[in-house]
Amino acid sequence: MTQLQLKDLGLTGTLPPSLNSLSSLQHIALQGNSFHGPLPSFNGLSNLISAYLGGQKFTSIPADFFHGLTSLTTLSLENNPLAGPGPGWTWTFPEPDIASLGSLTTLILTNTSLSGPIPVSLGSLTGLEDLRLAYNRLSGPIPGSFRNLSRLSRLELNNQVATSSSGPLSGPIDVVASMPSLKTLWLQVNAFSGRIPAGLG
Repeated sequence: MTQLQLKDLGLTGTLPPSLNSLSSLQHIALQGNSFHGPLPSFNGLSNLISAYLGGQKFTSIPADFFHGLTSLTTLSLENNPLAGPGPGWTWTFPEPDIASLGSLTTLILTNTSLSGPIPVSLGSLTGLEDLRLAYNRLSGPIPGSFRNLSRLSRLELNNQVATSSSGPLSGPIDVVASMPSLKTLWLQVNAFSGRIPAGLG
């Protein structure tokens, strides 16, 4: 099987934990459904090119979800609670696995309970064109490695929620002025400081 196209079928239920045994899978689309429960690991889906998993009710994401997805170009996971076993639970970027996603062009993780710093390794994904991480619990600065994202046209980091253990994103935004392809930039509702770089003009 190379495609699992289930868009707009009004389906409910959970995904089987053995999903990653479909080693030839290239495309999966679940939009327009109400799947819930834990996301199964995608570890082993080395042929997967696109995964549209947004707008569901998935409650958690396994630590090895991103492992070995070397062909992945598009991951859309927005608007999933991924809230784990209870209030206050979050998940963080698995940085070593993120660095291996060299084919990635689109990463949409808006409103997925993502926390922690933005990993430096995201800046090594030089093919990225669309990066959306808004409405999460991210903290710390925009990595300087983002200067390498010369093809990035859309960057959304807005509306990070401050928690008792960490604030929203902070520090200068100078790095965004070195992204020549940038067309959409959303940084509102954070704690950035310093000057607005002249290069944005």
